Amino acid sequence: MFKKLGVSKHIDQIKISTTFPENIQQHSTLNTESYRYMKWANFIINHTGKEITLTNIDLWTITKILEEREINYLDASDILNWIKYKPFISEELEQHYLEAIQINLIEKISISNPASFIKHTKTHNEYKFLLSNWILNFSNNMNQKHKFHMHEMKNYLLPSQQFKKYWNWAGSQGPHEKKRKKIHLPPIFLLPDKKNPYFQINILDYLND
Repeated sequence: MFKKLGVSKHIDQIKISTTFPENIQQHSTLNTESYRYMKWANFIINHTGKEITLTNIDLWTITKILEEREINYLDASDILNWIKYKPFISEELEQHYLEAIQINLIEKISISNPASFIKHTKTHNEYKFLLSNWILNFSNNMNQKHKFHMHEMKNYLLPSQQFKKYWNWAGSQGPHEKKRKKIHLPPIFLLPDKKNPYFQINILDYLND
């Protein structure tokens, strides 16, 4: 099956990326992913090229968003164009991406609204989809939650890049955020208990992935 999906060359990287949820849920045995995940992860690796190395959190996050869009028959052109323009690689590509949005050639990244899920029981898969959207919009979410008022909110950067940008800013200008090892991810979920096993993520674990 892996050969049919064309993922043989990237199978090790894709398999490693699926372990990311092990860090965000206690006693999890549900971290296996579908063949759809394999397909999209392979697509992402092939289209980002050799210009940048995707971390596990980058590959997992983008793959889950594309998987969610496909399952729910939602338009994914914003994400696909983002991957095509690669604004996370260089300032030049970033400028091309922003100019394309400005002249309405492409749409900026849209983030799924988790509000409808907050008051309802969430399945494991729903949590993953919500989490992936929250991570991709990390810098905006942190600014909204803590009122940091960073000047540039760039959710078109890779998640790992947003983590580093936020961490560097928090240490030099923010309210001593480096003293907090863990960040509630995402804040709409309760702290862990028997009914809600999801818990906090340590950003430090992903700064040098």
